Amino acid sequence: MRKNIWLFVLATLLLPFCLQAQHSTVQPCAVTAWSPEIFSFYGTRAVVAGKLASLDRNILKHRTWAFVVESKEGAKLTFFEVQPDATVVELSTIKGASLQDLTDQISQTLLQNDKRQCAGRLTKALIESYSQHHDVRKASIQRPANIGNAFQYAVGDSEGDYMKATFILLC
Repeated sequence: MRKNIWLFVLATLLLPFCLQAQHSTVQPCAVTAWSPEIFSFYGTRAVVAGKLASLDRNILKHRTWAFVVESKEGAKLTFFEVQPDATVVELSTIKGASLQDLTDQISQTLLQNDKRQCAGRLTKALIESYSQHHDVRKASIQRPANIGNAFQYAVGDSEGDYMKATFILLC
């Protein structure tokens, strides 16, 4: 009985070190890769920008995120991916009358994720697949310092003043 207690104590003490060693080989985004967040706001550009600015999320800790900006005049999805040098972000932008089918696919893909794949990579692959049949613009920009700066790129040439803006924080 005493031997079992000592084995239990030893295992309890060593478990954190084993887990740390196991996670040290996991990519830096692993914690957020399987727990994406989605926030939607309605309002004018200024109102939505204010709501996004008050969100307590630091995009500097993330590798991928996206915005979907919708109005009665159309929709635009902008996917942001930080490049390896960490100072540049590649943008992929899709415009259409509606992007409901794409946003539904993103939601379903994230729900079906079995925690083995990164939410950002899944979303990027989905957008690349979608882009085979739609016009996608690509650009590179300096990495935005915060959500508000990123939103300015996403809303840039969107039409309409009253909108729904959905911020998808991936990994």
